Amino acid sequence: MVVLAAALESEGAPSYFRCYDSGDLTVPEDALTWLGLADRMPRMRLWLPTRNWILPEFDSALAALNAHPRIIVRPSAMCFGDKSPEVSGLSAGTTSPDDNKMLGAGLADYTCPGGCGACRVCWDRPELSVEYHRK
Repeated sequence: MVVLAAALESEGAPSYFRCYDSGDLTVPEDALTWLGLADRMPRMRLWLPTRNWILPEFDSALAALNAHPRIIVRPSAMCFGDKSPEVSGLSAGTTSPDDNKMLGAGLADYTCPGGCGACRVCWDRPELSVEYHRK
């Protein structure tokens, strides 16, 4: 992570960063790495989607991340078609429908328009649950 932070500092850090595209924290101690990066990069907002919210050993690590003023931890639904999870101590959850024809059917508060573009709901609106198009 030190190498990543150094590269970001020299090249210019993005304002918004998604922590995992495909993957998750492997151990609760991974939270310390992301907290360190957030502290080192004061103009960057981090979004961390996770399915580890179902594992009790991650509870305090995820809550510590979400308590950081520039980190949003969103619990991801375990299966397509599940309602977005509500987990105490974390931001509102995320989901994807079984079928894209079901977008807007009440699985979440906000339906992602597809592709981030200028949208920053996942980083800036922790109170809104989000559903994504199924790829």
